[in-house]
Parts: sequence; C-alpha cells; structure tokens
Amino acid sequence: MANNLKKTRLIPMILMVDRYLIDDIAIVSIGIGSLKSLISNNLLFKTIIVALYAILYILPLKGYAQDVTLEQLFKMANDNSLTLERGRMSISFKEQMLKAQNAAFYPKVDFLSGYYYLSDPLEINVQTLKPGVVNGVTDLNLQIANDFYSDITGNPLPEPLANKVRDFSQSLAEKLYPKENLRLSDQSYFLANAAVIMPLYMGGKLQRLKDVAKTELESSKTGLESSQYTLNYLITLHYLRVLSLNSQIQSSKKIKVSLEKNLNYAESLVKNEILPPYQKGWVSVALLDAESRISNFELSKKNTIVELNELMGLPLDTLLVVNDTIRKLPFMIKNESENFWERHPAYHVVETAVSLAEINNKANKSGFLPDLFATGNYQFLQKNLPVVIPNWIVGINLKLQIFDGGETRKRVNASKLVLEESILVKNKTQEIIKSKVLIARNTIEKLSNDINSIQRAIKQSQETTRSIIKRMENQLASPKDVTESVIIQDSLFKIYYAAVLAYDIAVADYLFNYGEMNEITKILN
Repeated sequence: MANNLKKTRLIPMILMVDRYLIDDIAIVSIGIGSLKSLISNNLLFKTIIVALYAILYILPLKGYAQDVTLEQLFKMANDNSLTLERGRMSISFKEQMLKAQNAAFYPKVDFLSGYYYLSDPLEINVQTLKPGVVNGVTDLNLQIANDFYSDITGNPLPEPLANKVRDFSQSLAEKLYPKENLRLSDQSYFLANAAVIMPLYMGGKLQRLKDVAKTELESSKTGLESSQYTLNYLITLHYLRVLSLNSQIQSSKKIKVSLEKNLNYAESLVKNEILPPYQKGWVSVALLDAESRISNFELSKKNTIVELNELMGLPLDTLLVVNDTIRKLPFMIKNESENFWERHPAYHVVETAVSLAEINNKANKSGFLPDLFATGNYQFLQKNLPVVIPNWIVGINLKLQIFDGGETRKRVNASKLVLEESILVKNKTQEIIKSKVLIARNTIEKLSNDINSIQRAIKQSQETTRSIIKRMENQLASPKDVTESVIIQDSLFKIYYAAVLAYDIAVADYLFNYGEMNEITKILN
C-alpha cells in the first residue's frame, strides 16, 4: 500500500503525468475531438504509445494502493493504541505486585540500631539475689570455721558450735546486705542488632493478600481484553461508516453524470428555443447540489479517517486507503446458546470484580484472628549497657488484637456491602447483554425488511427515470421531469445506503454483545 506517491515524469518531452491526478476513472483523458485533431496532424502513433506506456506503468503502481481491511485495522490498533499499551503496563505492574506478595511468606531480616536515653537510671534488683548471697556467705563462713578447727584439733567442728557459727554468719550477712536496689549512673546507651522475623500463622492474612494480588492481575487482564474488544467494535463502526460514505460518493457521482447529460440536453433545447431558459436553470441547481453533496461526503470520509487514526493511536494525518463500498452483510441470526453472555469481556470484568470483593471480605474477617511469629535477634553491639545480654535470642511472639474501636468489624461490614453491590452489577450486566442481543436481533430483522422494500422502490424509480428520459427524447417530457426523477432516485439511494449502514451496525452490535465480535472480519471478507 502506497501512502504517499511522489510526483514523477511518465514520458519526458512527450507527456507529463502527475500521479496525484491519476484515479480510477481514466488514465489518460483524450476527447474524441482531440483524437480527430491528433489524427489529422499525424500524431496518432505517438498518442497510442503514450496511452500504452501509461497503462503499463500505472497498473503496477496502483497494485501498492490496496484497500486496508478491517482485520488490518485491528492489528494496527493492537500495535499502536495507547489505551491497550496502558492496559499491558497495568498487567506488568500487577505481575510484579503478585511476585512481591509471594515473597511475603519468606522470613525478614532487618538491621536495627538505636541510641536510647532513659528517663531514670537503670536499677539492679539486688533483693532477688539476697537469699542466694546470704546462704552462700553463711556456708562459706561455716566451711572456713570447720577447716580452721580441724587444723588445730584434728577433729571436725562440733554440731552445737557449727550451729552458732551458721546463725551468726547468716545474721551478719543479712544486716550487711543492701536494703535498696542499686542505681546506675549512666542513662544513655547505644545498641545494634540483627533481627529475624518469620510468620508462622497469620490467620490467613498473607494468603488473602496473595489472592487479592492474583485477582487484581486477572482483573487487569480482563480489563485489557474488554478494552481491545470494545476498541475493535468502535473501529468496526467507523470502518462501516467509511464504506457507507464511499457508496454515497459513488452513487452521487453517477447522479452527477446523469444530471450533466441532462444539462447538456437542456442546453441544446434552450439553444434551439424549444425550452425556456429556466428549465436549464432548474437542472443547473440540481447539478450544483449534487456536486456539493459529493464534496460533503468526501469531507465526512476524511473526518472519519482522522477519527479512525485517533482510535488506533496512529498519527492523525496517516493515509488509510479504504475504497470498498458498503453492502448488506450476509448474516444469519444465531440460535443463542445457554449462558452466551459469559463470553462477553464486559461480563468477565464484573466476574473478576465479584471475586475480588469476596477475597477482600475474607481478608477483613481474618483481622479477628491472632498472628504468630518466630523471632530471632543477634546483638553485636551494646555500649554503656552494664548488663551483658547474650548475642543470640530466639522466641515466638503472639499478637492478638483486643480492641480497635470496631475498625475491623466496620471494614468487614463495608466489604460485605461491596460484595453485594458487585453481585448486583454482575446480574445487571447479564440482563443488559441479553437485552442488547435481543434488540439487535429484532433490529436486524426490521432493517432487512426495510432494505428489501427500498430495493424494490429503487428498481421502480430507475424504470421510471428511463421511461421519462425516453419521453424527453421524444419531446414528451422536459429536462425538469428527468431532473426530478433523478433527484428522487438519488434520495432513495441515500435512504438505501443509510439503511444498509444501520443494518450492518446492527449486525456488529449483535456480534459485539453476543461475544463474537471478531467474526465481523470473516463476514466482511
């Protein structure tokens, strides 16, 4: 497909052909009068060479300017649409979030350090050590006394004397032992350690968060599917409109040719004073109106192409070659299968919304359950701390929420309402899809009947026009009569193409809501 054709010389010194001016009507325009002039000037041979060369040169060129099919437009949109690109980026983001949530089951290792200042100095609770210290001092004194007595006498300390030594030592130790706890002078300390936390039981919280991330990923995928499906539907509508405008342009050009012939005939009759001049003016007005309609149709086609480019994410000035004309699509109403609405991407979106609401509701309920962690701590720095803490500390921590002001309960109630709303939306979406399929089916049948009626009217109009033209040739009808008949025929064609466009759009609506939008490309092909 050639979007931009450069100007070039076709045959230097003989004929200049501008590729921008080449169309389907004529390759080289040579009037009969001009041809006679060329023959009289012995230039016929050159003329034939020019025409043959033009045909051989231009036909391969036109092969590149192929019409863009609807399937190709779908592919362009898939490759260039910013909406679809955003959807793919959302999926990538949700995939990373799911991977991050899967890692939540692994233990966490943190480096912790801090400078601490205590409002009061640390106290050593010596009273808890008193029984051990007193008993230890008493036993030590008794042992010393026994050893000393044995060294002098060679005999162990007598029991009565041993009891006196024990009682005296215990009484003295209790009197000398501090009555109050010892207070340390330092109130600031620096600690550094590595902490390990491993979740053992979280009441299903981590699993729920993983399910939420997984469902959100699925939601992004269905959202992308729905966006692409809807985008293809909108592209189809614009494409059908372009086909309809092509048909209108083609039909209007034929009407213009008929009016031009009628104008030439009217001019000859006026020139021969057979008809008054106003008869020619009536035909001229109709011809100007036909030319204006052609121009308007062509501008509408350009605007529709611009809208197509915007839909597909292409530069607005991208040249899309679409020359095909509209026709009534060969389509048979389907026998709706059970639960056909489940194929529609919009239904997939609301289904994932319901799943997400269910998971969120379960996640909020897990807030009532306790959390159990395995913890480990390695203390590798303790400055100014008078108590020596072992390097390794391991344990199990239990967290159970006692009071939160009703926050968890309110979250559960709110998520329950969201779930109920999602179910309502799901049911409503199902009914909407079913109703739209039914409406589209009835519209297809109605428009099919209308098109058949319009076709019969067009056939009758064409026969009437031919009959009036014959009467005009026999001077039994005027050019005004022919013009009026041609205008009526043109109006019928406009109604016909509008009805065909409405019919094809109804088919597209039916397939879109039936969940088989992509079948439209097969039907068009």
